[in-house]
Amino acid sequence: MKAKRLSIFIFLAISTWAFEGHGQVTINQSSFLRASAQVDSAYTPSQTTVSLPAEGSAQNWDYSTLSYNYVYLYTYLDAAQDPAFNNAFSKISSSFSFQAFQTQGWNYDGMDANGWYAVGRTTRDSAFSITAISGGANDSLFFPASTEAYGGRTDYMKFPTTYPDQWTQTRTEITPFALTVGAFALNHTPGEGKRTQIETREIKGYGKLTIALADGSPSQTLDVLLLKVQRTSIDSFFLGGSLAPAPLMAAFGINQGMSVYDSYYAFYKPGYGAPVMTIDINSGAGGNVFVRPAAARSGNIAIQEYDQALHQSYPNPVAPAEQLHIDLDEPIKAAALQVINTNGQLVYEALLDGQASAHFECTIPSNLAPGLYFYQLINHTQRPLVKGRLSVQP
Repeated sequence: MKAKRLSIFIFLAISTWAFEGHGQVTINQSSFLRASAQVDSAYTPSQTTVSLPAEGSAQNWDYSTLSYNYVYLYTYLDAAQDPAFNNAFSKISSSFSFQAFQTQGWNYDGMDANGWYAVGRTTRDSAFSITAISGGANDSLFFPASTEAYGGRTDYMKFPTTYPDQWTQTRTEITPFALTVGAFALNHTPGEGKRTQIETREIKGYGKLTIALADGSPSQTLDVLLLKVQRTSIDSFFLGGSLAPAPLMAAFGINQGMSVYDSYYAFYKPGYGAPVMTIDINSGAGGNVFVRPAAARSGNIAIQEYDQALHQSYPNPVAPAEQLHIDLDEPIKAAALQVINTNGQLVYEALLDGQASAHFECTIPSNLAPGLYFYQLINHTQRPLVKGRLSVQP
């Protein structure tokens, strides 16, 4: 199947930012330009590891030789009027995991004069059989629909921020559940998982960054801050108001106070409201890299264009009430089609369930206004399978 090179439009606003002496870079609320509704695109390179950035002042970082092999689209929706939280800025559809089990919902962020920060999450009802774990034919794990505001505040970015600022914050995340295990005389017994997340963010340097654009050419140099994030997550589990019994937790492969640590670097530039680039820190090497070439665009227009290899959909243009066909590289059994307008708003979503297939089709809504749209086909873990641009014409 041929991949077509199409053009995707990304929202990018540019404003003036402040520089202090000797090239120092500062990010404040007015220069952290992030739309509440947007389609965020992050590229992953074919290189499995990259060099970690040097820390310090007046650095030069060059990642212009990276070659990209995949792009992720993240659809954020405006959440200012969302009834779940009165301080939300935007939200994104997310998966929340407990061991091998996943529940779906929305993750919310906020924005105020002090920073861009985590707000909370909502989840939908999800039920799972745990017979393979606990042995009982009717044993189950149930996650009820919930709205959970995070306890404490974690700022992804503080305002204002400059080198060598540092902040450490702690938040708690509560996951309610109900457990049925015949061997422990549990019948839909309520419980909760409590995660304490401690995050330290430190501006480790500033300087000039060069990245690869989507077409492989080097970007202009970008004035950036280098942020290092260190996270420790500590989990506790409660059942019926008390600590969950150790034998039961052992069946799930968990224990009280279990912790996980990770860390990564992120580059931020004034005039762009997301990391330009992130690099996981893995045993002294950089891996799991994400790059946003759109951050390197400049100018006074609100919409910028770049090229991306996309899978085939047809017909395109498509008319309202007409069938849209999408081809995949390999068969899958279920997926969801999301159609997003150029304001980053989700205007149509359809679940495509059935026999395993490498071809999907759906009917474009008859009331979908003519214009330019983005689409993506995602699987049950929210991973984009294909994505592209869609023109709707009468």
